[in-house]
Amino acid sequence: MDYEEAWAAFYRKVWPDLLACVRLDKDSEWQRAGVDRLIIRPHLIVTTIDEKMRERNYNDILLEEWSVCEFDSNTKTVTHGNKPGWAMDRSKRCDYLAYAIPAARKCYLIPFDLLRRTMWRYLKSWKQNADCVYPIAARNAGYTTVSIGVKWPMLKVALTNEMSHFFSAKREGEDQSAESTVDANGQMTYRHIA
Repeated sequence: MDYEEAWAAFYRKVWPDLLACVRLDKDSEWQRAGVDRLIIRPHLIVTTIDEKMRERNYNDILLEEWSVCEFDSNTKTVTHGNKPGWAMDRSKRCDYLAYAIPAARKCYLIPFDLLRRTMWRYLKSWKQNADCVYPIAARNAGYTTVSIGVKWPMLKVALTNEMSHFFSAKREGEDQSAESTVDANGQMTYRHIA
């Protein structure tokens, strides 16, 4: 099924001043940097997008940990990682991830660097969380891709937590030991660190 019209309509809704949305399908430096689409807007604004699509709705976001790895299906562990997955890869240069789930009629637009930093920070705890599905291994010719399924509410909280960190100029004689977090309801709380 061709989703090009759906992608274009989505981008026009997000950016009403859209001049063009250019799909990059051929092997190029853009593609190797994780860019599937250029969004061109007035005033020379170009936004780069990595597009992912998951046809069925599994009520989660599939985040790729390893793009190329050796995977032991008996122990369900990665024995050797050769190439980081798109959600972990430091060489990716796109501005946003557009993650479409046609069956749910949704597309999530997530700042890519924020998603990558969130993945680095939370992956270990997500792997141990019963609400996440790990590992999801896809066998290909000669290699395996390994991903984790993270439910959107959990990912949203983690993204929000990654966006907010304690910040304060240290004043003489003032205690600076505090930490902030955002709970599942979006409420920010501060905790004193002893």
